[in-house]
Amino acid sequence: MVAGDEDPTQDPTPHPESGLTRMSCLSRYLSQSAASGIRWLLLCLLLAMGAAWAQMPVPALKSRVTDLTGTLDAAARQSLEIRLEELEKTRGSQLAVLLVPS
Repeated sequence: MVAGDEDPTQDPTPHPESGLTRMSCLSRYLSQSAASGIRWLLLCLLLAMGAAWAQMPVPALKSRVTDLTGTLDAAARQSLEIRLEELEKTRGSQLAVLLVPS
C-alpha cells in the first residue's frame, strides 16, 4: 500500500442503507461463503458414502474379460480376450476388463 492510501475494508463509516461498516459486510460475506462451502462439502461426502455403500464386490478373476452387464456378445468378448492375450505376450503387461452395472 502506498503512503496516503487507506484500506477500504477498515473504513469505520457505516453504509448509508444497511448501517454496516465495510468490514462488517466483508465478514458477513465470508461467513456466508464458508457456510456454503461446508454445505457443498457435506453433500459431496454424502454422495461418496452412498456410492461406497452401493458398490458390489469385485468378482474373482477367472478370465481377462468379465461382463456382469451382458453388454458384450460372445464374439466381442472373444475378440477382447485375444487382444488382451496378445498384449500380455508382446508387452508383458496384464490387463483385465470388468463391466459392472451402474
